[in-house]
Amino acid sequence: MTEELAGEYASFWERFFAFTIDCLILLILAGVLLVLYVLLGTSLSQADPETQAMGAFSQLIILFLWPAACALYFVIFWTRYGQTPGKMVVSLKVVQTDGSPLTLSKAFVRFIGYLTIWLLFPMIAFDSRKQGLHDKMARTYVVRVAQ
Repeated sequence: MTEELAGEYASFWERFFAFTIDCLILLILAGVLLVLYVLLGTSLSQADPETQAMGAFSQLIILFLWPAACALYFVIFWTRYGQTPGKMVVSLKVVQTDGSPLTLSKAFVRFIGYLTIWLLFPMIAFDSRKQGLHDKMARTYVVRVAQ
């Protein structure tokens, strides 16, 4: 049986706006990583083979930084503050279904849900508790917070 949370559930459009802000922040980070990647590749084009090999390895590390940075962004903000910067702007918070803060494991499950089923975000608009499938997986709600 699902518990009923006191307070208002955040609407699809509030959540969409908050997520858009978070995506813009992550896009800036992606731009920085892309610049590093390109600069490293350009500087290596004239280097000796050993340096080129080390540079290629460094470029590979930069490519792996992006998904790790995205995961850390969401999981850390959800567990530490209950909200990402986007949700802070819109005054929304992610909580467990009993109203308590997210644990690290719940935040991770929620993030995995983000990655695997993002096409199902529109279901938030039709759900009575405004939950996406990722919320149901992690047993979380997104609610409005008092300012």
